[in-house]
Order: sequence, then C-alpha cells, then structure tokens
Amino acid sequence: MKCSQCGADNPEGARFCSLCLASLEISPGQMPASEQPGATAPSAATYSPPNVPHGYGQPSQQIPGFFPPQPESQKTYMGPPPGQYPAYFPGGKTTGPGRGWGKKPIVWAVCVGLALMLIVVLGVLVYYEVLKTATIKVSPPPGWSEMKGENRDKIESQIKNNKNMEGALDYFFTDGSPNNVIIVFHSKSMFSDCPPENGSLEDMDAYINKNKEELTGNVKSGVLQASGYGITAEIAEPKAVKLACGEVAIRMTMTVGNSNVWLCCDYLLISKNKRMYAVMVMKYGVTNADKEIDFLKENISFE
Repeated sequence: MKCSQCGADNPEGARFCSLCLASLEISPGQMPASEQPGATAPSAATYSPPNVPHGYGQPSQQIPGFFPPQPESQKTYMGPPPGQYPAYFPGGKTTGPGRGWGKKPIVWAVCVGLALMLIVVLGVLVYYEVLKTATIKVSPPPGWSEMKGENRDKIESQIKNNKNMEGALDYFFTDGSPNNVIIVFHSKSMFSDCPPENGSLEDMDAYINKNKEELTGNVKSGVLQASGYGITAEIAEPKAVKLACGEVAIRMTMTVGNSNVWLCCDYLLISKNKRMYAVMVMKYGVTNADKEIDFLKENISFE
C-alpha cells in the first residue's frame, strides 16, 4: 500500500505511513462517486464502461440485453413474430413461395370454381341434347305378343349392323302368324331436316308438306330394296297424328306386292331428342292396319 503523501510502500492493513506517519485510510470524500455511501447506479443512457471514451459504440454494445428504442425507419426485422407464417414480414410483404400474391389466391379460386361449373353445365347439356336417348314403351295390341327366336335375332342384327341407321331394335311382336309382325326400333334421323318435336299438329303438317318427296322416297326405296325386284309399291299421303302421350307422329301407309300377294306396311314415325323412333306394322293380304295403329297411338310412351 503506497502512501498518498510521500509515496512510501507500507504493509497491507497499515493505518499510518511508516515514513511520514500520514494516515493511510481513505475518507468518503476521497472515494469515487459511484462507491460513496448513498450513490446510485448510472442510467443506461449515461453509463460508459471504464477506460472507454464517453459516446463510444451503441448502448446495445455496452450493456448486454439493453436495446434502446429506435425510429421505425431504422428498425431491422430479423424474423417473423411468434406463431406467424415463416414467410411473413411486417408491412404485408412476403418472401419465398407466395411472394406478392396478396388477394390473387381468392381471384384464382373464384376463376377455377367458375370454370368447373361451366364444364359441368356444358356436360349436362351435351348429355341431354346429344347423347341421351329416350326409351320408348309400347304395349302390343290384343292378340299380339313379344316374339323370340331366330326371326327376331335376324331383324335385330340387320338393324344393328346397318351403319346408315345407327339404330337398335326395341320390340318385335307377332300375332302368331310368321308373316304378320310389328317392329319397333330407333335410329338416327332418316331425313335431312328433323321433324319438329314440340307436339304441334300444325307444325308437323307444315313439315310434311315441305318434305313430302323425301319422306315418301326414303320409305319406298327402303321397302322395295328389302323386298326385291318384281315388286311394286303404292304409298298413301303422309299425315300428322297425335299420340296419347302428347307426341306428334307421321303416319305413312304403303302397300307392296304383285298380282298374287300384297303386304301392308303401316308406319308411325316419331322424332324425339333428335332420334327417330319407328313403329312399323306389317300384315299380309290387307291394304291397311288401322286397327293396330289406333291401338298403338294410345299405348306408346317415352321415358
């Protein structure tokens, strides 16, 4: 311990200098201000570490854990707040996936939803307008019944394999005679201009008058081609008839044969869903099938 008066060295714990006898005890007035009784600790704003010039560095470098308030423009965000999406940063900006989307995800979701709805609507329209085929229901006249066997299979195969018809057999009735049959089938339209489907007799009559040559020509040529040479055909005036189910049909009656035998072919042609449904009554030895046609008009329906 050095004496503050003469600078002589003295043993630790000595109260007086061994050379000049000066007191070696330090009075409170001689103690540093921070060590004097009743002194308070310096504030963070005024604290400076020993041997460091005042104002050197930032307070965050001087006192561990102390971060003084900073202006908003000088704040540096080191990461997202707790519980927030990792790409979140204040101010609404994001980084990584989804940067700059804002409200775009909602817009895209709405657009995708509308596109899917449009696809569904178009699919339903295509199904009902093009692909859907109505099912015809026909009850046989009294004395007639469904026919099974080789003859039916032959007719069904002819209709199915005719590429121009693209059709199928629905019913094949007989009255017990091998020559008298009722054939019910559907196919694509036989005519270039499809008949009206609104159930109006007036519109159907107008259609018949406009397309009479095509109507009679197609039916006659088909029957004559199937019957063979040496056969003549006479066809009555086509006319519109109303069915009990509300549909309007075209009735066409034709007699085919020679001097020895005559075959009556009586047709009901119904257009529905852009398909043609034909009910054909064929009877030998007569010139019409009014009885059967009248019954069928009351017993044809669609599903």
